[in-house]
Amino acid sequence: TSAGGRRWQARLDGSHALRDNLTLSAGLGVELARADGGDDVSYEAEAAIAWTMTPTLSWALTYDFVTLDAADPSRDYHDHRLGAALTLSR
Repeated sequence: TSAGGRRWQARLDGSHALRDNLTLSAGLGVELARADGGDDVSYEAEAAIAWTMTPTLSWALTYDFVTLDAADPSRDYHDHRLGAALTLSR
């Protein structure tokens, strides 16, 4: 978008503890970016599962999907990402 363009965003996130040490989370989002050439619309979906092994150590597996429906069709894309994270906290 151009520097003077406008953006609107909406997002919904949630999580659910499957067990004391296992959490499932998910989110959905949409963004509309208005610019001189038209509207760009992007959609995002994500899911994650986190396992707390100890009070200070957790592991997570994530999946993200993003798609852009651009005003200029040559800029359209779809992106899939898998991730893993190990978190150590004090």
